[in-house]
Amino acid sequence: MGKERLVELIDNTMEIEKNFHTVGGNNRGFPPVDEIHDTEEFQEWLAEVLFELENLPDSKKPGYLFDTISLLKQPFNGWNDKKDFTKIKGRLATIKRNINNYYPQEEGSKVVSSDRIAKGSILYTAFEEYVIQKQVGQGGNGTVFQAKNASNELYAIKVISRKTPREKLNRFRNEINFCMNHEHKNIVKILDYGAYGDESGYLFYVMPLYDETLRDRIKTGIKAEDSIEIFENILNGLQYAHNQDCYHRDIKPENILFKKGSNQAVIADFGIAHFCEEEIIATVETKKADRLANFQYAAPEQREKGAIVDGRADVYAAGLILNEMFTGKLVVGGNYKKIGEVDERYDYLDKVFEGLYCQNPNDRIFPVNKILLEIDVRAAEKNANNLRREDLQMAFTSCDSNNLPVPQVVNLDMESNKLVFTLSGNLPQEWYEILTCESFGHTSVMGYETHTFSGRNNMASVIIHAGESDSTIKQVVGCFKSWLPTVTGIYNRRKKQQAEAEFRKQMQAREQEIKRLEHEASLKNMLKDLL
Repeated sequence: MGKERLVELIDNTMEIEKNFHTVGGNNRGFPPVDEIHDTEEFQEWLAEVLFELENLPDSKKPGYLFDTISLLKQPFNGWNDKKDFTKIKGRLATIKRNINNYYPQEEGSKVVSSDRIAKGSILYTAFEEYVIQKQVGQGGNGTVFQAKNASNELYAIKVISRKTPREKLNRFRNEINFCMNHEHKNIVKILDYGAYGDESGYLFYVMPLYDETLRDRIKTGIKAEDSIEIFENILNGLQYAHNQDCYHRDIKPENILFKKGSNQAVIADFGIAHFCEEEIIATVETKKADRLANFQYAAPEQREKGAIVDGRADVYAAGLILNEMFTGKLVVGGNYKKIGEVDERYDYLDKVFEGLYCQNPNDRIFPVNKILLEIDVRAAEKNANNLRREDLQMAFTSCDSNNLPVPQVVNLDMESNKLVFTLSGNLPQEWYEILTCESFGHTSVMGYETHTFSGRNNMASVIIHAGESDSTIKQVVGCFKSWLPTVTGIYNRRKKQQAEAEFRKQMQAREQEIKRLEHEASLKNMLKDLL
């Protein structure tokens, strides 16, 4: 951090500019535009530049530096990225030419300036101390460090400069108050807070240290079943906050945190949230021109002057996150990949997304409990349709496909007084029971009727009487061969009847399940209409 780092960032402007890419238009009236706002490199560069500029002594005074910071904070939205970036590039070049005017002068080898938080800095609260280890995050609402306490337990510490405008400091205080006094598994818990340095120092709060953000998971890919679980976690957190009349207004993947190996999503960074009067301990003036959001996940009303921004902006952003978890791409405009294109098992979520991705906030599914019900209704309808589709597939699958082929005699042998038939394949014992125990129209040699035969697997046999002539033995063999198709036909018909009876039984059970699912979906639709 410091002059050298700021110069390095400004020098890197040309390299960052290479991240511009053209997004094509579509038949819904969206023209092709050059964008940079959705690239990770630009986001990291912008956050670092803002951090360095905001920590300069004159950053809060009206003037060229102040105006440049204000310009950097205006959301890039994809429509004017090229024009806005050109303005920023020119202003940063001017700041670089006058860089020494913005940094404290040195006295000997010591720089005269306020304390800066760095590795090894110790932050004290009323009953604890924390040693800074490294910076782990940076944004417009503060800097986040990893730190350890006296027991070597790791925590995250969010820091904001006292020189920050009063309005932002008040928001910081309100955030601490809300997150310390409310507890929900899907909302970050603030554990402690304090101050560092003199009147030019910092305010901070302490929270659990999480291992990764939703942005990290989107980069590596998320399983479909995990995506729906995470989405419902986000909705549960938003529902709790909204029930306290708290609207986050900055929902994005970077503000959704996880412990390693867990799908329990935790919503963090309530730095620009709207709180009800009971939660406010410091008055915040919200100007009509305030956009109060990141630009990528901002709802349309957050880009309009004087528009009402409430929980409907949160569910708009949550909808964008839902689609992005499945497709890996942030939705921009009307030409986007649908969830069903990635995983047809979850194509019912496309209807949920469409109900959230509405330009008019009044058209969005809201409040959150309606969204959760909508998911359940769509899932129930999907399950019922799947059962019907499987039933059709079963109905068109003929039971004849499992017919036993007519066996052939492949070898004859005499073992003592027994004539042994070797057949072309193993036969079930039920086949031999039909042969030996049941009456069916057939011709036989006297003394060698079907009940005199026995068999197992692919071997059948009959005892030949002593002194039997060759011609009689030939007749016995001929009769046995003639029985094979008849016995096999009886066996196949019986198996088909059994299969059809079992199929009817399964169909009755499945029809009951379909009726149950349809009734459940109908009930949920009725409840949704009552909200």
